[in-house]
Amino acid sequence: MLTGVKNNPALSDVEKALLLHDRLALQCEYNLENTSDPSAHTIYGVFCLGTAVCQGYAYAYDYLLEQVDIEAEYCSSDSLNHAWNIVYIHNTPYHVDVTWDDPTLDMSGRVLHKNFLRSTTGIIATGHDGTDFKSTPVDTTYDNYYWQNSQTAFQLIDNETYYFNTNSEELCKLND
Repeated sequence: MLTGVKNNPALSDVEKALLLHDRLALQCEYNLENTSDPSAHTIYGVFCLGTAVCQGYAYAYDYLLEQVDIEAEYCSSDSLNHAWNIVYIHNTPYHVDVTWDDPTLDMSGRVLHKNFLRSTTGIIATGHDGTDFKSTPVDTTYDNYYWQNSQTAFQLIDNETYYFNTNSEELCKLND
């Protein structure tokens, strides 16, 4: 998962966070069958079994971001019975929910970006409507960013980040 991302000075922190978000969503499938399985709540479930629940996704994403020197923290809501991450880009916090961006049932190559680098207002708009989670992300810079038009994974090709824009049906280079 870290290939081409770790120790790559050509990539911005946004690109690193985005590529890892997409790689995680592609590798893991939400565990619909046995949510009480203890491994579904761990990075072991994500990396070794390829199946997890939101807690496993959040722990795995936190671990991956740590490997590329991006600060992140675990965020959860008891009222939603859900977990995700707060990611710091240039010391500014944003919500990222890889679980909700991974289509269920799993669809090969498909990744959503509706819950990537969102403010608290932005993440609430996507359905995170609980009131018992950390709400410090207030910056709205990425709340309506163009990557939300892509439902395919961003890819690293020759040290450049590309995505398929589903609106224009074109391969585009990331402009963060």
